[in-house]
Amino acid sequence: MKIAIALYKHKTPGWGLNASFDRLSRLVGGHWEGGRWVSGEYSHAELALPDGGKWMFYSSSFRDGGVRKKQIVPESGRWDFIVLERPETEVVGMKAIFSILEGCKYDWPALGRFVFGSIWLLNMAWWFFCSEIVALLLKLPRPERIHPCHLTSLGELVSELPPCE
Repeated sequence: MKIAIALYKHKTPGWGLNASFDRLSRLVGGHWEGGRWVSGEYSHAELALPDGGKWMFYSSSFRDGGVRKKQIVPESGRWDFIVLERPETEVVGMKAIFSILEGCKYDWPALGRFVFGSIWLLNMAWWFFCSEIVALLLKLPRPERIHPCHLTSLGELVSELPPCE
């Protein structure tokens, strides 16, 4: 069964709360290159799972108040995708795990953990960052340490989400 990791790359214009958060998230997901810090390309991650012939997006969002699922129509040029194959039983398990976590709070301290490490800020139980939910559902090790930019190592990036099966 096809599933997809959706990575948000659009830069929100302006200096409002959403734009500032996008900038901060990209900044903490950056890396050293050529003697200077380079911001990461992605500020948000979602896991797209098939649901009745349409894609349902699973994540944690500060804009939506925490862990949630919703249908999103990704605007062209704003997202990249990594399409993965998973057995149907595994996808059912992902949805079951998510149903336990749905409604949990957004993990604001996670941004500090990406900068200062988990020694400085402990992981907040039952608070989740977007890529942490994706990594948890994919059963990746140490999901609390995974930033959206880290997920690019899981497969080839494509610019369009394939049709839902």
